[in-house]
Amino acid sequence: MQRNVCWPRDLLKDDAPTCRIFTWGYDSSVANITQAASHATIFGHSESLLQDICLSRTSKDEAERPLVFVGHSLGGLVIKEALIRSSEYYFNEQDEELGAVYACTKGIVFLGTPHRGSELTPYGHIVAKVAKLLLRNPNDKLISLLETESPILERQRRSFASISKDIGLACVIEELPTALGIVVPEWSATIDGFNVKYQQVPANHMDMCKFATREEIGYKRVVFLLKNILKRKFHAKPIFRQKVTRTFNYGKTWSWEELKMALQAVLEEKPPNFELIFFVDGLDEYRPMEKFPQVFRFDNVKVVVSSRPLLIFRDTFRPFPSIALHTLTANDISSYVADRLANNEGLAQLTVLRPSFEEDVKKEILGKADGVFLWVRLVLDLLTQGLRDGDTVDELLDKLRGMPKQLGGKKGLYMAMLLNLPVEYRKQGYEYFQMLQRSEVDLDPLMLSFAMEDPQVVFTTPIERITDAEIDIRRKRTSDRLLSRCGGLLETRGSSWSPRINFIHQTAKEFAGKRSNWEHLLQTGDFTNFDGALALLRASVVMLKRTAPIDGIIPHLRNGGESRWKRLQVCLRCARAAESLSAGPTAELLLLVDKTMFYLERPRLYQHPTSPPSQQRSSGAPNFDELLSNYQMTTHGGTIRRGTQYVAGHWSVVEPSEIVNPGDKNFIAVAVQSNLDAFVGLASKNKRIVDSLFHTDYPLLAYALVPHRVRDSVAGASMLEGNPSLPEMTRVLLELGLDPNQRYDGPSYLPPCTVWEGFLANGDLILDPWLEGPPDYSKEADNDAYRIWLANARLLVQHGADPNAICIIRRQKTLGPPPKKYDRRSALYCVILGGKVEAG
Repeated sequence: MQRNVCWPRDLLKDDAPTCRIFTWGYDSSVANITQAASHATIFGHSESLLQDICLSRTSKDEAERPLVFVGHSLGGLVIKEALIRSSEYYFNEQDEELGAVYACTKGIVFLGTPHRGSELTPYGHIVAKVAKLLLRNPNDKLISLLETESPILERQRRSFASISKDIGLACVIEELPTALGIVVPEWSATIDGFNVKYQQVPANHMDMCKFATREEIGYKRVVFLLKNILKRKFHAKPIFRQKVTRTFNYGKTWSWEELKMALQAVLEEKPPNFELIFFVDGLDEYRPMEKFPQVFRFDNVKVVVSSRPLLIFRDTFRPFPSIALHTLTANDISSYVADRLANNEGLAQLTVLRPSFEEDVKKEILGKADGVFLWVRLVLDLLTQGLRDGDTVDELLDKLRGMPKQLGGKKGLYMAMLLNLPVEYRKQGYEYFQMLQRSEVDLDPLMLSFAMEDPQVVFTTPIERITDAEIDIRRKRTSDRLLSRCGGLLETRGSSWSPRINFIHQTAKEFAGKRSNWEHLLQTGDFTNFDGALALLRASVVMLKRTAPIDGIIPHLRNGGESRWKRLQVCLRCARAAESLSAGPTAELLLLVDKTMFYLERPRLYQHPTSPPSQQRSSGAPNFDELLSNYQMTTHGGTIRRGTQYVAGHWSVVEPSEIVNPGDKNFIAVAVQSNLDAFVGLASKNKRIVDSLFHTDYPLLAYALVPHRVRDSVAGASMLEGNPSLPEMTRVLLELGLDPNQRYDGPSYLPPCTVWEGFLANGDLILDPWLEGPPDYSKEADNDAYRIWLANARLLVQHGADPNAICIIRRQKTLGPPPKKYDRRSALYCVILGGKVEAG
């Protein structure tokens, strides 16, 4: 309370008028000079909180109301523990009322909560001694809880991570010190996760939750977080909230299968008078096209599609009304040409010199365009370029008459545009095209600028934040180079703060992907020495060094300030694409990624000074001993928790999308999860690496074959992500002697089991991730998943997996404690029937 103002009662009630607001308190004093501190442990407080909430939610309507918690300091730990307890009641069906608290919780705002303990615990002991001298009884259990990285907090952190993926989380961080300093530092006051919101308030730990007026910046920021949670959770339509948005990953490009699933869910659960009209452009650019007509069976759907006149579309859409658009666009093209000519001063001047110039241009373009606006745009761009080069009216008209009618092919417009470039520019353009063809990620001009630099730059670049000015310059210069080197076949799309490079059209991508076209353009067949995937990997590592925030864990750059974990995933995806042709150089770059991540994560993991990785040139071959020395060199031997000499405290133990991060996780496990089989194979030739990093308590095979990652949805829901290793990775691990029958404590959604049993138990997740019935192996996507899963199963059996094992089948893909009952199936059933229940 500040100036007799209780902000939940006096301020928040007006800012959230439709919400019921409760306050709840307990004795959080570590040692109170004037009264004895409560002897209840945090577990006792959490049970009391649950009981009191249930007492205030007696009717059915009240019991189903959504809940949003706000907790200060230790109160945040009480909330976390209460929800862990409630989730156990909910999933185990022990107590419906207590379990409903977890089910109804939609968000939490933590104000200065020590999620990893407080470095001020020694002061708490001093105050406790003073209290004892004054005959008061300090709560020693709470003091112990505040010890940095205490086992209780670590247990709670893991448990809460496994149940909180569906809950909107926000952390408020204190900016000002008390007389004793910052009580809960930033590294302790934040929770891992992509979708966690962060705010800082200009107050110390004691005053950060006290607001006297609405004008205080701290109050505004807390209310902003609350409203953000409410908006995310409750403004979606019910049909999306119930079935669609719980499944899909917010911030991730949706696949065709995901879009189709979402569409089907909306159509099947349509409210009265609900109709949809879909406009689908460029249908020929998507696969698999044959699945699209399935939406036609719904009577509330109208679909308008456009594509090139390919036979598959003529046959598929023959029963439906259609128009040949190119026969109807003559007037539009004529207007477009007139507008382009009128708005270009130079072209307008030519009309003065020859009044018939505009009509001559229109006549030539309309005669060749066949209604294709892209062709018209490109031709007018070429005329504009000719005007800048000083071409006369007759030269421009001759150039126009010589333009080919088709876009692609050796005699098409694309070829003519590139042949107009100097040979050296064509060679550089080929490199840009190769990078786009081999890219596994959307390409920012900034990333392309790094990709074209000297290969040694990635090793010599220091870890320091790039400036906004440098980002803008690099992006502009790269866009200019693409225009001059690629003949206009590439363009920059997206916003100014998140631009992306792409082909102007699918036909341009198809043209650039044909080797014969480049043999003609470069007049040689020897142009394959450029590795586009390796260049992108180098660029992604530079991006990790230059654009991942390193002064804290909150991204704050105007440009390129994505989470370092997203940057890491880009590096790993680029490495997967590169290692097939360049295994050695890729491995050397991955070792640099490991070293860089150690330094980037230092504010959160290591409470002592750390040194940046040394700048050095490429040695030409990977030195896998660096996997052992990286940790010692970067952290000066410090650890996050007790463990072995080499693997304790690896940065990967706090990877936010993981539902389990064992203390002995290391970079080999990261490589296994990313299907970097060439890297793992090379590392396995180093005996020290095998002894230290391959034979861990948490099996490497489990990382490969049992889902560990989650996908967060628009509505905040989380689903297990089925990402089994490819057979090549599984074979590498098995040939090293790793045991598929090794028993371990796996993810929270499974009871203790062997790797083999965990693999079988998740077959239905791999083969049918959306739980919409058994897999349909006539579909190409399902067929691929089944072939991969079955190949892994064969390899496991060939290397000693128990064919007589009886495993559990979990019919639930949301996270939480494992249920009491499972379907039990034999290994034979799982492998042969592949989870097709109706086949039994």
